[in-house]
Amino acid sequence: MSRTTTAQNQTAATPLRKGGSPLHAPIAHIVVGAYATAVVCDLLSVAKTGSSATQHDLFRAGTFSMMVATGTLFVAVIAGLIDRSRYTAAGSVQRRKTNIHMTLMLCVGVVAIVDIVVRRHTSDDAVRTPVGVLILTLAVGTLLFFGGMLGGRLVYRLGVATAAGAPETGR
Repeated sequence: MSRTTTAQNQTAATPLRKGGSPLHAPIAHIVVGAYATAVVCDLLSVAKTGSSATQHDLFRAGTFSMMVATGTLFVAVIAGLIDRSRYTAAGSVQRRKTNIHMTLMLCVGVVAIVDIVVRRHTSDDAVRTPVGVLILTLAVGTLLFFGGMLGGRLVYRLGVATAAGAPETGR
């Protein structure tokens, strides 16, 4: 079976509904940006950028970014569940990949909550981002990278929630 025929069969059950557009994607961009900000702030804090006050401020900024990202993540999860039911058919390749994406992103949320709890208990004493918090933040960033990569593949390779389905790649 050719790749084109497979792509057509996979995307046949995922048309973009009239007047509807995916809810998940715009919210997910906020999540990615806020988590990326937390990672950068923590790395700069640990790298001893500037004075002790600057390092502490970077740690606090990372904390607030992590809280915004995690709160927004759960809104994105709800939107993703709505989009999942609207744009993927039960038993399809898209549904299976969407479920994997959702599992990875829920893991991001769990690790992020642990990160926030640890941050909130150390924030008054910490001059810079503690190593344990940095490890948690990097774990969030790594899970986010792989979850986001899979989310991108759902759209660009499998055509989930697109009007035309998966694009031709010529491969």
